Amino acid sequence: MSTGEVWLESDDVGGEPADLAERLLEALTGDGVFLTESTWLVMDKARIPTEQVGVFLRDVVPGGVRVFRARAPASGLGRGPGWSGEARRGVARLTLVCHRLVRRVRDVTWKQARRVALVVGLVAVPVVAWHWPSRLESALEAVARAPEAERAARAREAQELLGAEEDEGVRAFHQGQLRELLGEPRLAVEDYRQATEAGHGAAAERLVEMLGHAECPVRAAAARVLGGLSVDGAREPLRELAERGPGDGGGDRCGSRRAAAQALRRLEAASR
Repeated sequence: MSTGEVWLESDDVGGEPADLAERLLEALTGDGVFLTESTWLVMDKARIPTEQVGVFLRDVVPGGVRVFRARAPASGLGRGPGWSGEARRGVARLTLVCHRLVRRVRDVTWKQARRVALVVGLVAVPVVAWHWPSRLESALEAVARAPEAERAARAREAQELLGAEEDEGVRAFHQGQLRELLGEPRLAVEDYRQATEAGHGAAAERLVEMLGHAECPVRAAAARVLGGLSVDGAREPLRELAERGPGDGGGDRCGSRRAAAQALRRLEAASR
């Protein structure tokens, strides 16, 4: 999945997001739902946890394209249908709806299109106004899309907007996102901790997601932080990491399993 502006032809969909998605289909291996960074930045991370897979297409896009894989929600780890059940069927239904919408748009006459646009516009304006990204979110997306040579300048612009953000939880959460975009996930863990303590739910979800991060030190840092927080849904992922290790088969030289076990003991002691 790749997010951005596309254009429609009589029998095709084009544009940068469609081109990236097509190229990544050839570059990626394994099953699952894969997301480009542009999609990851704007998605509802509280409902669909993700893990970073890596950077691809360096020979095509300056700096490459960071790719994430959607995981089953944390509350379903180790049990339930996961992506093989209801979640997979939900994705399939959404895909079918999108295909039908594209076909219907192609078949509509210009006169019908104007009528449809008027009705859809009346319904969509309040929704768009509610979900329209803030300047800060747009700045973070610009960092994600920027070529390597321009990324530092885009990051400075985002940092200025962060400084003007008054809500502590929002500021810390987006600071963590910026650090991840700049390749500093370990520093982002501390930002997400501050945001969680300020009541930002998405930051808490991101900390849980980072228990499955590809880098062992990041997993360990997230486990230690979660041991000091009361985050719904953190215990099962911590137990999964402590008992089985990283789900991607990565190494554990930094002791992320031990960190997860210690975090579980702290949570259990705090609940007594």
